[in-house]
Amino acid sequence: VYLTNLIELGAFGLFLKSLPQAFEDMAGVSFSTLATPLGRLAMAYVHPVVTLGALTWAVARGSDVVSGEVGRGTMEMLLAQPVRRSAVMLVPSAITVAGAAGLAGLCWLGQSIGIATVALQGPVDPVRLAPGPLNLFGYMVFLAGVSTMLSACDSQRWRTIGIVGAFYAVELVAKLAAQLAPALAWLSRFSFLSLYDPHVSIISAQRGWHAAMHDTAWLVALGVLAYVVAVVVFSRRDLPAPI
Repeated sequence: VYLTNLIELGAFGLFLKSLPQAFEDMAGVSFSTLATPLGRLAMAYVHPVVTLGALTWAVARGSDVVSGEVGRGTMEMLLAQPVRRSAVMLVPSAITVAGAAGLAGLCWLGQSIGIATVALQGPVDPVRLAPGPLNLFGYMVFLAGVSTMLSACDSQRWRTIGIVGAFYAVELVAKLAAQLAPALAWLSRFSFLSLYDPHVSIISAQRGWHAAMHDTAWLVALGVLAYVVAVVVFSRRDLPAPI
């Protein structure tokens, strides 16, 4: 909040206007709104530090549930205890989801404290920023669910992380292609990142909460579906002997 407030609105607006139209298409919102204090704070939720941090949490936690334990040779010792396989999956997954909620909430709390303590160049209501962490939570739940599902099918954690990374890269390219080329707009239907536009939900007062809740509901539903598949696969598969 403090660093973004150091940028002069006028100079920042002129810089944005000088950029090609393709950059505005990728941003998803007009540059005139990004030049406002609310717009600049909203962009924090698509900043690489936030998105990659959330991605790291989800993939690191999800990939370790099965393939991490199998790769370390500790899964046999874990299953030798009187526990259900579903519990082995659900307990760490519940912690992952709770952690995702905590991280998203801390993002909003940090911005709220910044708004209360920094003399901004314009008024910003912290409640207007709330759709951002809500969408960020759905983003992490989906990625954690997919990572857990792939982990349940694999026995090496590094391979699980590699597959998730490749999947994320393909989804990112699909979203960018859909935004930049009208003829490829249909690709947005095949990218989960089309459901992650927290900055658009924050800036658009008319459809902000509705869009954020719709997109987050889809991300959480798909993440839960991935978790269900993971539990079914793990409950039925034969685990390899430790190396």
